[in-house]
Amino acid sequence: MKVRGKKGTLDVGALLRRTWMLRHFPGGKRLFSRTIGKIAPFTGTINATVEQLGLKGSLVRMSEIPPSAWTYENLVVGPFQNVEVSKGFSHFDVEHKPVHDNHLHSIHAAVLASLLLAGTRRALEYPGDEPVFGGEKILFALQAFSIKYHKKARGSLSVESRYTGDYQLPAVPYTLKEVECHIKDADGDVVASGIGSWRIVFQSDSDYIDHLLFVSYGALMNLAEMASGLALNYILPKGGRSILIGFGMDIIRPAPTEGPAILCSCSTSDTKGNPQPLKVGENLFYSKVLNPSGKVFAIADATWQVEF
Repeated sequence: MKVRGKKGTLDVGALLRRTWMLRHFPGGKRLFSRTIGKIAPFTGTINATVEQLGLKGSLVRMSEIPPSAWTYENLVVGPFQNVEVSKGFSHFDVEHKPVHDNHLHSIHAAVLASLLLAGTRRALEYPGDEPVFGGEKILFALQAFSIKYHKKARGSLSVESRYTGDYQLPAVPYTLKEVECHIKDADGDVVASGIGSWRIVFQSDSDYIDHLLFVSYGALMNLAEMASGLALNYILPKGGRSILIGFGMDIIRPAPTEGPAILCSCSTSDTKGNPQPLKVGENLFYSKVLNPSGKVFAIADATWQVEF
């Protein structure tokens, strides 16, 4: 990963390795983390602190959940414009804001993922006169999502999602409803596409209330992307470049907005604890989002394209 500024291109790997020395001073980890948030503004919205960073991976912590990380509507990503919703279909536009940016001055991967999740859920929650899924009082809880990044996204975007499945209430618990999504820029080019897999949660389910107030999935993705990006770029050789081309996340359970800190660990080691070298081409990094006692909220995989 490299940051392009007014005087040329900055080697982020070298910058990370140098500035991580701040951890040896009081408040150094927090200062380092705030610097990351300044370089990539949307990363800064989750107010996370880098606790560990080295040849074997990274660990980041979200100690206090900022309002920007709450669900349902993420006010940092929205508001949405030109909203159109019909049965199995959702469309809306979103204007660019500086807080949406990453270190490359293009729209952050977690913003695009948040838009995908908002669009795919809306395609299921058609609010028309005809009740969907039997008209029961239900909630759609995310089970998993995957997204591919096709080009750098800049400027205003349009988000279109379609659900082509049936509208029968699931006979088997946790039956997934998969919704496709395409995100386009002002030129009509697809900048990202993916699938949101949602399950129906009934009011009678014990975890119904848990899903009413929890950390947004986009914030969890932001945390995992931060962990994997730092882990990768710390070991990136001088002159190397990296770009995120794919991301997937499986949700194990909702992460509460109150309670213990939320952590995300990303390992770059093999099963024996030895650091794995980067290779030219695609590199897959796995992350876990969990609390300090080890309860896992989500498992993520990030695919990075690396060039030396």
